[in-house]
Amino acid sequence: MKIINVSSGQAYQLTPDTQIEIERPNLFFNEWGEQSLPTDIPDTDLNRRLTGYPDLLANRKKPSADISCVIQDGDYFMPCRQAILGAKRKEKIQTSFYMNEGSFLSRISKVAVPSIFGDETVPRINTVEEGLKWCWSLRNGDDENYAIFPIIVDLDGEKRGVNIVAIMNSSGKPAVLRSEENSPNFTPGFFHSFSRKETVEGQIISLSPGYYITPFMRANYLLKRLFQYFGYTLLDNFFTETEPFKSMVFINNTIDSLVNGTIRLAHLVPDCYCSTLLEVFRKKFCCEFIPDEVARTVRVDFFKDLIKEQSETDLSSCLVGYPEIAFQTARQLKLSSKDSLTESSTFDSTTDMARKYPTAYYDDHTGKYKRVGYTHTTVVEIVSDGNLPYYAEEKDMEDYEVTVPDCQFCYSSCVYYTNPGSGVSELTMSGPYIGDGSTLNSTLVTSGEVADSSENSDDELLSSSHDQAPILSFVSDVSTGSNIETGYGYSLLYNGPLGIYEKFYRDFDNLLRNALHKVTASLLLTDRMKQSLPVHRKVSVNDNDYLIDILKYVVGGKNAPVETTLLTTKLLEPISVAINESERLMPNGSYSWVHHIDSTSLSEKEWTDAGYTKGTVVSVPAIYPPFPTQEQYEKGGKYYQRTAYYCQKHRNQDKYYYYKADLYLTVKDSPADSGSTGGSGGRRE
Repeated sequence: MKIINVSSGQAYQLTPDTQIEIERPNLFFNEWGEQSLPTDIPDTDLNRRLTGYPDLLANRKKPSADISCVIQDGDYFMPCRQAILGAKRKEKIQTSFYMNEGSFLSRISKVAVPSIFGDETVPRINTVEEGLKWCWSLRNGDDENYAIFPIIVDLDGEKRGVNIVAIMNSSGKPAVLRSEENSPNFTPGFFHSFSRKETVEGQIISLSPGYYITPFMRANYLLKRLFQYFGYTLLDNFFTETEPFKSMVFINNTIDSLVNGTIRLAHLVPDCYCSTLLEVFRKKFCCEFIPDEVARTVRVDFFKDLIKEQSETDLSSCLVGYPEIAFQTARQLKLSSKDSLTESSTFDSTTDMARKYPTAYYDDHTGKYKRVGYTHTTVVEIVSDGNLPYYAEEKDMEDYEVTVPDCQFCYSSCVYYTNPGSGVSELTMSGPYIGDGSTLNSTLVTSGEVADSSENSDDELLSSSHDQAPILSFVSDVSTGSNIETGYGYSLLYNGPLGIYEKFYRDFDNLLRNALHKVTASLLLTDRMKQSLPVHRKVSVNDNDYLIDILKYVVGGKNAPVETTLLTTKLLEPISVAINESERLMPNGSYSWVHHIDSTSLSEKEWTDAGYTKGTVVSVPAIYPPFPTQEQYEKGGKYYQRTAYYCQKHRNQDKYYYYKADLYLTVKDSPADSGSTGGSGGRRE
């Protein structure tokens, strides 16, 4: 065996019996990449020089963790990265080697995403006006690297809109929103394209043109740049070829990205480590980034695709002795984000919500869970935001938790008051609410009437912890803020027929429930298998298919069998399968309620005779009945009958109209809207 130090071209001096034990984990089930167990090499003069003299106690340099090496043994040839763990003079240098995914993952874990871009700015933008024009041009969606749409941030406890399109006045023309005499002549149509004044913490501050306007970097462009930074090319994949993922963006919370006349790319990306960014993709979409250290390329593989493939590698001839199986307790997936913003009541899962609100449904137009009730009108109540974790909560199963290190936004709205003379007194916008806004190019000073702006130093641009949770989003409509991509058949929510669980995780959950029992097998691998056997693809042993959990092998010395852990893929009976998401929170059958209101006008005397005083507003409690059954439909008739009194005040007079109403429900044979007599409790968007 040889271990060659690439920078010097020299081989380390090894003892004849030197042997390296290596683990190649399957990243779908493990959190570390391929690497060797700690290995000792002799503390010779050559080895000390090649490793930077780690045995010298007076050495002021940190021991290297990034030495390029190549391990050769017969047909085995593996580029790797060497890390020095310790040393003892005249005895040993303790070291570890990282290969393939192990080498790649260990490198990216130490680099913050903004560092990839340094001081780079968006090309050809040198003034605020040029930045405004460019941001406005992004509305057509043609830019392959950037997009723009309205979002809502929190600043000083108040919600404020970002990227708001200018509203129209009564004549149908863009409202004039200037508050300063020297506003720029160019009027692109963003609400904050002009100098403005607003109140923050009770103080009036002035804002230069361009505040609350920021572009969003497309996710594929950020991935491309990340891999380029480390010397890899990301191959075409599902994300680059499939909408809406092809257009997907990372939302940033920078409210002053262009106020200084340039737009720094480091301000448009999450302040987290590169490893965190990739983990968002890995865990949210149950996929893996597989690097090729020789070709310096990276491909993307999805578990749902790999599990359907036929095994191409038969390890039966490598088996030594009989395998041992250890049966695992059935498990169920619990899938959630690290952070999740909410405005409405939220629950641990839709299962949890359904226990309290069995008639709730998901409204894909608002991103909320709602339920339909009935008073003297049909009412719709919001019961939760849509960004709930996926969790079936079935008994007799252990939880298998997958936490995505991202932040899920919720949908919200905010109100703006326009400047006098604009023709519009109030602007209400809705869109993704992403939490706190951030100023990276300026400081808002609230002492006195007018605030000053000053550019932050480079040291203030990034936090020391780099723990900002990335926010992924499909591209919303710039005028409405709608973000639900039903047209493409996908959603970034975990639940629902278009959600993450159903589209990416169901096959994984099926195996958790019915398979993935651990099988320990002693395998004597060839040098070629040691070098290139992919651990994320299925293998077969004695006509049974398995997934590899952790592949183990040795390099150097005498080749000997090493125990490797496999995972079963055959679903054992009785098979447990989670309820299909298209059936979750749906009525039993295809029947819905029709609300009927038979109203009779009352005189004021009849109103007072009923026990009410003039002008009394009578509250009619809403009822939220369970979904109708087939028996109720076949029987027919009226259900939930009751009498209600209510009054209405005349719009411009101190006059009231009084009514008595007979309220009841009937059953319809379709969950569609019921028409003019009332809404349907079984409606599903």
